[in-house]
Amino acid sequence: LNAVAESSDFFSKHFEVVEYGRLSHDALRYPLLAVRSRGFTNSSTDTRSKKKNVIVTGGVHGYETSGVHGALRFIEDHLTGKTAEEAAMVEAEFNILVAPCVSPWAYEHIQRWQVGAIDVNRS
Repeated sequence: LNAVAESSDFFSKHFEVVEYGRLSHDALRYPLLAVRSRGFTNSSTDTRSKKKNVIVTGGVHGYETSGVHGALRFIEDHLTGKTAEEAAMVEAEFNILVAPCVSPWAYEHIQRWQVGAIDVNRS
């Protein structure tokens, strides 16, 4: 994510990489990262916000690697290289949150489960 973020001036002005947690298995090795729009407002608490929420996730099951690549492709195709006008429209209309790899251990090990054979869809 950081490589994508650093590759585009548009991206760094309008979006940010945030850490929303860490895996307890190996917290230093597995931070949980997401991209969000800088103008992100919580529409559930800010009733003035009329923004639509866009949430993209990937990598829930580590062996489904296309989800991670698809989420990163969404960032590259839709969140980088835009004009100032396009950026203003995106910021005004949408809260965007992209979590491209919600199970980094499983992704790294190409496994459906988490450490200890925990299936996140069955737990």
